[in-house]
Amino acid sequence: MIQKLFELQNIVTNLKKDLKSFESAQIQKLFSTGRYICITVRVRGATKYLYLGRGKGYEGLLIGESLPPKELRIRDIILEYLRKYLVSARLLDMKVDPMDRVLILKYKYQNSVGQMLFFWGGRQLYLANLYWNDFLEKGTVFLSWKGNINLAHLEKDEKIIEEELLKMFISVGKFQDDRMNLTNDEREKKDRKVDVSELLKEEFNLCLKASESKKKKILERKVFKIAGDLEKSKKWREIKEAIDSGTIDLQDEDRREILIAGITFKFASVIGHYKRMDHIYKKIKKLKRGEGILANRWAETKKEYDDFMSLERASLEGGNGPKVYTIDQSKIIRPIWFDKIKFEKVNDDNDRDHDNDSEVECDMKSDVHAVSDNKQHEPYVEFELRKNLKFSVGKNEKGNDFIRSKWANKDDLWFHIDGYKGAHLIVKVKSIGELSEEELKLVGSVLCEYSKLNITIIPLVFTQVKNIKGVKGHSGKVIVNKQRHIQVEYIKNWKELLEKSIEG
Repeated sequence: MIQKLFELQNIVTNLKKDLKSFESAQIQKLFSTGRYICITVRVRGATKYLYLGRGKGYEGLLIGESLPPKELRIRDIILEYLRKYLVSARLLDMKVDPMDRVLILKYKYQNSVGQMLFFWGGRQLYLANLYWNDFLEKGTVFLSWKGNINLAHLEKDEKIIEEELLKMFISVGKFQDDRMNLTNDEREKKDRKVDVSELLKEEFNLCLKASESKKKKILERKVFKIAGDLEKSKKWREIKEAIDSGTIDLQDEDRREILIAGITFKFASVIGHYKRMDHIYKKIKKLKRGEGILANRWAETKKEYDDFMSLERASLEGGNGPKVYTIDQSKIIRPIWFDKIKFEKVNDDNDRDHDNDSEVECDMKSDVHAVSDNKQHEPYVEFELRKNLKFSVGKNEKGNDFIRSKWANKDDLWFHIDGYKGAHLIVKVKSIGELSEEELKLVGSVLCEYSKLNITIIPLVFTQVKNIKGVKGHSGKVIVNKQRHIQVEYIKNWKELLEKSIEG
């Protein structure tokens, strides 16, 4: 779905007619699939689902009837950013730039007004955000392909800054001339009718991979193992019959073990016919008692397995059991985002210098009271974020692997700079709520230092260590599950602040 300018304008015009007034319009939820971003807008008596294409052939705005299926939903940095500013915000107005496909959403979040601009150009999605709280404090606006830029030199007027932002889209493909004259004939045509539900079905079929549920395999193994143990326990009858018949010779003291009904009895320190007989009868009692326990366990597990297999979804999958759907990562469309851009290093005596890892470590040991004691050759560095709260950062691939597999506990928090190769960092806390905003900035700044990056806004990805899995044969690489995203600012004097936090 590549939407033309007049189609985008017509959809916005019709949507505004449906809403009549934006007085009560509130943005409630945001979700994303690999192709679309869904913004849920609630008005009196109705809910509108705005679907924005993520680029590469999926460009423009559509109105859907419901949320995207759970199986298709993804979480990435652009979704987390939109949620930060738009969830619970009031939608004040919508309009389209007459010069090109730029959708402008005017919103009010908390006590400040903002404008979110979406531009589809060169088969990519670009975003700009003007939030007046941020602008008044620092004079900055956010561009998805550049990060925060300073516009403090401009007059603090919404219209003037909006015009400046529209001009900035020119650098990424926005047309400077008025193309409305070129589309007058097309405007007389009826808009293409696009069914969002059909587009989502297509995405479901093309972008999801179905595999058998892990639970099915686990239950199958469990039923099989219990059944084997149960059959072994039932052997007590054959053993008792063999012993009672007197056909088993227990007199030979040189014989240290004996096989009865497929079960081996060992007599390492048991000497004498009657002692060995007593040893066997004790085993018979255990097997008899185990038979009852295992029979109940097998019945419960078998019922759980049968119930699982009889789910309605099993019939939809041809009777082979429920399926687990995973998103094919290669099919996800990833909009242009500033953290993917390579930044040139700044060689400045007053800025960060990253000639080699050993110099960085040495500076930190002398300036920040690193906890590591004479560990110049260790592949990681350990610090205290505050008294009795340690964190560790890897200096290379081996260091990243070491702090994850040896240094950390499974509930500790793992951090990395999203979109870059570089250091991993682990903090001895169980949840992000245990860290203050300032401490998160310190975490990001240390990661930035050890990853040799010169960026001022740091996109962090984090999760608990138990959700991280190393990639066999690839040192330093990991597979991350249940990740979350935040952004923090780089603190130039982070070494000094760390030192002060330790001193108390």
